[in-house]
Amino acid sequence: MVAYADRDFTMPMIRPLVYVGKNIVEDEKEDRFYFQDTVSYARYGIAYKTAESLKCEISSFQKSELGISLVEQHSLLGIVSEAIEKSNKLGGTSLPSGST
Repeated sequence: MVAYADRDFTMPMIRPLVYVGKNIVEDEKEDRFYFQDTVSYARYGIAYKTAESLKCEISSFQKSELGISLVEQHSLLGIVSEAIEKSNKLGGTSLPSGST
């Protein structure tokens, strides 16, 4: 999932999620796609199949939201490159040379 820390979209925040299912809650009127945070997925497995589900963070999205804030891994390089380009055009800052 990608969100931005600023209004100019120059600071992307990338949060990895694992797809865990579609329409997992009964009586959903529209298709919803469910994703779980990677840490709890690695520790406990799929949230709705574990007794540890309260320790898991689940996010759900409608189909129309897929591809906007929720993107596939291969899109990340382009998103980060675009953010860097925007930042540079706006006179953004960078780390001093030799600091990395």
